[in-house]
Amino acid sequence: MTFMKQNSPLVLTSENALKRLIIYHIATWFMVITALIIQAVLGIEYFVYGLAQIMTAILVTFGIIIVQDSLMNHRNITFKTAHHPLTYGLLAALLLPTRAPLYLIALAIISIHVIEFIFKTLFNKNIMHPVLLGILIIQLAFRDLIPVSETMSNIFQSDTLTLGRLRLFFGAYEGLTLGTTAFIVLGLLWIYMSISKIVDYRVGLWYLLHLSIFVISLTLFTDYTFWPLFTQLLLGYALLTLVFFIGEPTSSPETPEMRILFPFITVLLSVVLRLQYDIIEAPLYAILFAQLITWSLEQFYHCSTRFRMRLTHSFITIVWIIVLINIIWFR
Repeated sequence: MTFMKQNSPLVLTSENALKRLIIYHIATWFMVITALIIQAVLGIEYFVYGLAQIMTAILVTFGIIIVQDSLMNHRNITFKTAHHPLTYGLLAALLLPTRAPLYLIALAIISIHVIEFIFKTLFNKNIMHPVLLGILIIQLAFRDLIPVSETMSNIFQSDTLTLGRLRLFFGAYEGLTLGTTAFIVLGLLWIYMSISKIVDYRVGLWYLLHLSIFVISLTLFTDYTFWPLFTQLLLGYALLTLVFFIGEPTSSPETPEMRILFPFITVLLSVVLRLQYDIIEAPLYAILFAQLITWSLEQFYHCSTRFRMRLTHSFITIVWIIVLINIIWFR
């Protein structure tokens, strides 16, 4: 089977694609600078370690670029060739938890480049975002080595509307990761990137709509209250992924139908994983699963009728095998 080669719906020409990726890179740097300023407000210790994470990401990324260029006999490193891997390196530093060992950032960046190479070689595109997949692999493999700082959901559970909640909106607290602490900045950055057509604003709006409906519905019809839901579902990873991974130009769904389905699946999985299983990284898992599902559906749609029939029968057979094994195992 030959996988269908697709281009992002945001990319109209190679020039537009390059322009959008460069602005995406600049936005990443803007978020890095914002995160370091916040760390400096918190204290010199926070700033030094945050700076060490960023510098580690930069040095490792340039090391990989140099190795790749030497293997391909390229003598000069230019911004055009370096900005894309550097963007991935900076995003890795923003996504890994604060105080994580620095060598894990190096391992994450190496994993990201290996994953991207495999995806581009086998599928002609990133069927899942390499940064998210690389980060989750490192978090799962080294869970015991990654200290998790207090998250927004347990710092701001007070009943007052004093400085605590104001600090949340302006980002002056120790967050889960460097990139999840500036709520207002992230929101404004997403608006700018949407207006500039760097990300597909329609996918982002569907994402926010579904997430808001979940928060309102759970607040009205369950024992949950608004503030815990707000801090668990609308902050942290959720807003960071909205800016940099929901509707971004390299791994977005291609068809209009999938761009509607993708945010719904992402939000549904995020809510279930966060509230039912207390998985802090729920949005990361949700995006990866949603990307894989929508890409598979797009490939399925473009297959021949005979091949689709075979896939359907195979899927039903696999499900029946799983069901029967569970029935026998748990009888």
